[in-house]
Amino acid sequence: MFLEELKDILLERITVAQRLRMRQRFRANKGKLAAGKRRAERRKADEKTLQKRAKAAARRKIESRILKGRSKSDLTFGEKERLEAIMKRRVKGVIRLARKLLPRLRKKEAMKFSKAAA
Repeated sequence: MFLEELKDILLERITVAQRLRMRQRFRANKGKLAAGKRRAERRKADEKTLQKRAKAAARRKIESRILKGRSKSDLTFGEKERLEAIMKRRVKGVIRLARKLLPRLRKKEAMKFSKAAA
């Protein structure tokens, strides 16, 4: 339920009050989220997770090209909105790049669980 609410909030602009409530919920669930993350790290990622990681990596790569070395955290609110508008127009490019990054991520995941990594 918590993650569903988060997804709904991320898809639309949120108010300051909503942001504060979300912050409180994250703090309250910090331990649960950390425990879940630790459990997930011990399991082999499925195809859906790998695709999600590839898409996120592709998005970061394209954002870094657009920002030309600047950090996303250093941007003003208006600049972040403009960046998001540009990224909305580049969805096909993100998907294309994610498809190219996927084999590398699969290999990295396989190395994580191979005997050579141990």
